[in-house]
Amino acid sequence: MHTVHLQIAPPYQSWLNADRLIAVARSALRAAASPAAELTIVLTTDEAVRELNRRYRSADIPTDVLSFEAVPGDFPVPGAETPYLGDAVIAAPTAARQARATGHTPAEEIFLLAIHGILHLLGYDDHTPVGKAAMWQKQAEILTANGLNHVKPTE
Repeated sequence: MHTVHLQIAPPYQSWLNADRLIAVARSALRAAASPAAELTIVLTTDEAVRELNRRYRSADIPTDVLSFEAVPGDFPVPGAETPYLGDAVIAAPTAARQARATGHTPAEEIFLLAIHGILHLLGYDDHTPVGKAAMWQKQAEILTANGLNHVKPTE
């Protein structure tokens, strides 16, 4: 079973259908052959994501999505049936700007960024040409499976 938790800041709650985001996230987990797992997707402000990027990545710059992989044993939950993968934190205003630039809706960009963040939680890495090709191929497969093949990632 794949459990997806959402934390959506109030200004962004009307931007998308939460059930659809959960379905897309679960689809990403299945497509990446993830065993039962649990994760959280957070939609928040640009400022909050920039602060997280500064604090945890030593990069005082804005970004669209950050993934924070849970370290096994850090937060054990007694009786938990599924391992906790971590959190994908999305800067909603950045997602909206990227959506406008690429011609799709903010919700579609958020779906893309959630997929991207989840793939990072599952060990995909886009910091090398080979890793990027594999990750972006998997993203494209997941987008297509969810009727989002028209959504293209930005560089």
